[in-house]
Amino acid sequence: MSTVLLVCVAMVVFVLGWCCGRVGGAVLARCGVRTRLWWCRPGVAVVWASLVPLVRLGALPLWWTAVPLVTGWVLVVLSVSDIGVRRLPDVVTLGGGGLVFGAVALAAHLGGGWGLQSGALLGAVLLGVGYGAVRLVAPHALGGGDVKVAVPVGAAVGAVGPLVVPWVATTAAAVSLLLAALTRSRVVPHGPALALPAWLSVSAPVLTDSGGFSA
Repeated sequence: MSTVLLVCVAMVVFVLGWCCGRVGGAVLARCGVRTRLWWCRPGVAVVWASLVPLVRLGALPLWWTAVPLVTGWVLVVLSVSDIGVRRLPDVVTLGGGGLVFGAVALAAHLGGGWGLQSGALLGAVLLGVGYGAVRLVAPHALGGGDVKVAVPVGAAVGAVGPLVVPWVATTAAAVSLLLAALTRSRVVPHGPALALPAWLSVSAPVLTDSGGFSA
């Protein structure tokens, strides 16, 4: 693929991401979120366009791209909501879980193998139960929405490899503590902190220590 063609493809994907980001903003608006909705558009657009060079370089298998596309959309929309109103709507957290599992099933069908689905299920259980336990022990540490979003995030990350799940959870906790220290606030949105390591895991699976994907 020539450089010109690569740029053209990236621009097309950027525009598609912008449009889907607008859909995400509309979903949040229907859920009562009224602030910073426009962030969804450039957020999804940039996240999606960043996948093009990764595919070109061979760091991201083409059959896997549905997972980071869907996961990226979910993470951006939830992060915008969490930053804006400190709330993670059920329609995105729970609905996002269905979208992610669907993307994993598609990736499995296209060439990833059906082991991806078992990895996704295990990841969703591990992260969901882990966050639920933290919520029970320390209710002020995580909100109910954080526990719900752990399901789609765990599914996406678990499809990469169940061993990646503890890394994502630990990194998210570290990022939250860092944000709290930098802002000198005891309450910071955890969604964006979880989104960062989750996105790195699904967009660059070859960098993980698990061998890249569930087997």
